[in-house]
Amino acid sequence: MFLRQSLLPLSRHGAVLGVFLAGYFYEAWHVASQIGPFRGDPDYSYLFGGLSILNLQTPAFVDHPGTPVQLAIAAISLLLWLARLPFGGLASLSDDIITHAELYLGVVCGVFALLTAAAMIFFVRSLRTAAGSIAPGVIALLLIFTSDVVFFTFHRVDAEPVLFAVSLVLAGFLARCALRQEGARDDPRLATAIGLCIGLSIATKVTAVPVLLAIFMLRGWSARKHAFGTALLSGMAWLLPILPRWPHLVVANLHILTHRGDYGTGGAGLPAPATLWQNMVLDNFYAPEMLLSLELFALVLIAARWRKRALPFQFQRGLVVCGAIVAATMFLVAKQPRETYFVPAYAFAALGVALIVHVVLEYLPRRRLVAGAVGLLLAIKAVYAQELHTSHENDNWRADQQVMAKAFEGGCLVVPYYFVDWQVWDLYFAVAYDHRFAARLARLYPDFIAYDVGEHRFADFAGPLSPLQASRRFAREKCVRLWGVPWQTGFGLSPDTLTLIQRSHYHAVYALKAVPQD
Repeated sequence: MFLRQSLLPLSRHGAVLGVFLAGYFYEAWHVASQIGPFRGDPDYSYLFGGLSILNLQTPAFVDHPGTPVQLAIAAISLLLWLARLPFGGLASLSDDIITHAELYLGVVCGVFALLTAAAMIFFVRSLRTAAGSIAPGVIALLLIFTSDVVFFTFHRVDAEPVLFAVSLVLAGFLARCALRQEGARDDPRLATAIGLCIGLSIATKVTAVPVLLAIFMLRGWSARKHAFGTALLSGMAWLLPILPRWPHLVVANLHILTHRGDYGTGGAGLPAPATLWQNMVLDNFYAPEMLLSLELFALVLIAARWRKRALPFQFQRGLVVCGAIVAATMFLVAKQPRETYFVPAYAFAALGVALIVHVVLEYLPRRRLVAGAVGLLLAIKAVYAQELHTSHENDNWRADQQVMAKAFEGGCLVVPYYFVDWQVWDLYFAVAYDHRFAARLARLYPDFIAYDVGEHRFADFAGPLSPLQASRRFAREKCVRLWGVPWQTGFGLSPDTLTLIQRSHYHAVYALKAVPQD
């Protein structure tokens, strides 16, 4: 009887968690099947970074810096290449990755999905340890999956999926701190684990710097110093593969921090107050859950103090730390609004919500029924939100496919110029960061030519073309069509030299009427 009573909750929890994970994997597959290929920026750049590591070279793409992602790509790609050797011939590692880039990216993406699933299990189990139920953790995860921001962790090979997984693990460790009895001593192993996760997060993407505040979940300064030192050593260890690029990384990020415009453009100083306010309004549109979670945490803390009711365990500290991480992220992103920059903060918004859910459920009758109903409603809302976003992206992809078909119609030379969903263009975009693969790509794609909107010149994989070279190249073709985002005046070529053939919301194809001359 005792064994049966012990196993029943475990089987029930396992079934609920299994359904949740099945839904997650379905959404990951469904999104991947609907929104088109992987992106040139930065997915292919990360792929080339992993390929550089496999060639024992320093990756050229270190902007994020993203080194843990590149190391993961290198390891996964090597294993996949070895598995393909008996079936794919004797293609070299570099040639096989370049010519089957979408396959390699797809496998890497699948591994990232598995890592995220494992991180979610860890997060839920950490909360279940003291709560005795998986309801708080599952409800919190379902709540953040209703956000559009989480959509950017699906079908991508960049920093965000890895950062999402690592931040969930870190939030799981903070949950263990929050669920300890007041006055309990800090566990050195927990401080080490928190430090390792912080170092990994910041090495994955520098916008994760606010997670440093997680060390304040530890009560003693000795434990905090230990966690901080571990984070510092961990971050440096992850960045060792790009050691020669450390000066560039420091200078580039300081430039971004100290200049007004996007990616370090504009003059020195902070944006104008009106601009910052507009950015914060835009950020709230991107991620309304951030401000709502802050308001909720503040409301609970104020209500608990006003009613003179102590929160259980170390929930008060947990809410304060989670709120501080969310607020610091909002402040950081206010300078340069991007949806993806909020990804690490979502794990801590989820942790704060889970702690509140645990407290609320303690005061409710029929807790299982209430938790089940809330979970079901949130699951429906999460699926609807992700399906809505997927449908929107699918509509854009279908429209872009029509533009793509028009570009290749009639046997014309197709010249992509900026962000098109074509694998050869993605390879060209990535090789702009790492010219070491240019000769190999020039051999594989000798007829490819692109237009560089930044430099206002035509180029192929071998390098830029002079106006005379481009003119002679185009003279051999029946017709030339430019394909990319709708043309802008700053792209270099006069609009008089282009004739619009077809466009969608994001892409357009033009006939080139006049070739460039010296």
